Amino acid sequence: MRSYALYIAAAAFFAAFFVYYARIGDGHFIVVTDALAAIYAISALLTGVYALQGKQNTDYYASLGLIAIGLMLWGLAELLWLFFTGHVYLLVEGLRLLGYIPMLFGFFFILRTANPKFFEQKGYILPALASVIVFSVVSLILAPVLSDKLSLLDSITINGYILVDVTLLVGIMLLVHASYRYRGTFLSLIWVCFALSFLAIFTFDIMFASIWQQYYFGHPYEILILASYVLMGLGFYFYHLYCRTGGKDEAAL
Repeated sequence: MRSYALYIAAAAFFAAFFVYYARIGDGHFIVVTDALAAIYAISALLTGVYALQGKQNTDYYASLGLIAIGLMLWGLAELLWLFFTGHVYLLVEGLRLLGYIPMLFGFFFILRTANPKFFEQKGYILPALASVIVFSVVSLILAPVLSDKLSLLDSITINGYILVDVTLLVGIMLLVHASYRYRGTFLSLIWVCFALSFLAIFTFDIMFASIWQQYYFGHPYEILILASYVLMGLGFYFYHLYCRTGGKDEAAL
């Protein structure tokens, strides 16, 4: 079962590269890539639903449930973009940004479960978070508006995702540190998959912000988004295997 999941993930990665670099569909290439994004997002979501079904009393259920809710919003955004494209641009962007909220709470719930003592350090956490937020708002949203004369909406679209990605990456790094003692087990694989997933998203947002004037739909950078969905699905599947062990977290490798 574990090998099959890895084979499927590897095949999904290969399919994404093949579609983009062979430009499958010719004149309908953009439709093909939009459909691929929707399929990957919904597949990851369905894997999450399967992994969480009937596991309400297990560790991390609420945490991964919140991540699944965020993924559901992203999947809905992908479907709307596939069928309506530019007509629902603001709605799609709104759903994508809203998806980060439950995901962020989900990762902090995971951290609270993995390392309860972390949240006792409130004297350090709150000032650090406030500094990150202020710096991010100024450097990623206000500064581009003032220097590039972009509209606030365009600046948020181009740079705003980096702001929420930074907050997620901070949570992921803390989570990986807290879960280091689980290395070689399903818990370790779960956190690594989700960390890599959000790292892929963060990398795409950085690249998009750096070339936004030359960016076009169907750009090969979009492979990173597909990779993030594959890694999320893999993370959910490893959670399913973790629960099958009774939460004992036996060695996964």
